[in-house]
Amino acid sequence: MNQPHEVIRMLATDVASKIIRGESSKIADRLMALPARQTCVSAVTRSELMYGLNQFHEYEHAILPVQEFLKIVHTLSWDAAAADRYATLRHELVQRGVNAGEKDIEIAAHSLAIGAVLVTTNFSSFANISASLALENWSDS
Repeated sequence: MNQPHEVIRMLATDVASKIIRGESSKIADRLMALPARQTCVSAVTRSELMYGLNQFHEYEHAILPVQEFLKIVHTLSWDAAAADRYATLRHELVQRGVNAGEKDIEIAAHSLAIGAVLVTTNFSSFANISASLALENWSDS
């Protein structure tokens, strides 16, 4: 997927959702400025996007932007390395008494497993998960 020394950015669900809904031209511009091979989403994020679609009453209308987004941004499968990193990460969080959303932990673990920078607009949701988690804040503010 990537060339040596290229930074891979894994988009968290909040960023993907903002792009799909057209909520932020700044975020969309940042994505489009990157080579496609340098961006991805976790299969966990994809599942959250598809779940959201299934709750939407006008599914046929809403699916088009999601399909277009997924043509641009690759989905990485949840694999053994992500699962193993998740187990370790979740154990660490329990030991430290840190509460974090289950899907956020899964996405963070996947990002850590592939050595990606996790891109989010909800920095506070990921900031306490792991000191080794590389984060990039794409918030408009």
